[in-house]
Amino acid sequence: MTKVCWNCRLPPACALCVVLPFLTGCQKGSRAEPPVKTSLCELRDKPESFAGKKIQTAGWIYTDAENFSLDNGRCGINLEGLAETDTRRADRRWRDFEQMLATSKNGSFNSDHQVFAVIRGSFRGSSRRLPNGSQAEPSIISIDQIMCSTVAPIKTNSEETAESKCYQ
Repeated sequence: MTKVCWNCRLPPACALCVVLPFLTGCQKGSRAEPPVKTSLCELRDKPESFAGKKIQTAGWIYTDAENFSLDNGRCGINLEGLAETDTRRADRRWRDFEQMLATSKNGSFNSDHQVFAVIRGSFRGSSRRLPNGSQAEPSIISIDQIMCSTVAPIKTNSEETAESKCYQ
């Protein structure tokens, strides 16, 4: 017959061996990969290299009745925002971003590249091309996080200047 010890104590060193990996997050796969920092043109030109990855990129926001995109004057990618959640509502950077977009619109129509943003998100892209050379499916960034945003019109700011203003 095997005895079961109901009130056994582990030596302190053994207890740490059991608990420490869970407290420090050292289990395999517990850390998320950092996002790949890239340009909009790289995303456009090599969508298969970034498909399914977390990315960080920057550009000017364009919105109108049918579009929500990030553009740098040479390349653009469609955006998909997060659903309205308590977490998003509590995030000051999201609230600032949404306020900037709302106030930059010409009437109720478009934002006309007034707001510059650095975003992180998941990239969905396809390298499949139509016979005319255009992409068969549009690439999309699903925004996870707004790193920064600022009013810096594309007509009067370089990307470097706008990004510098963004992080101030």
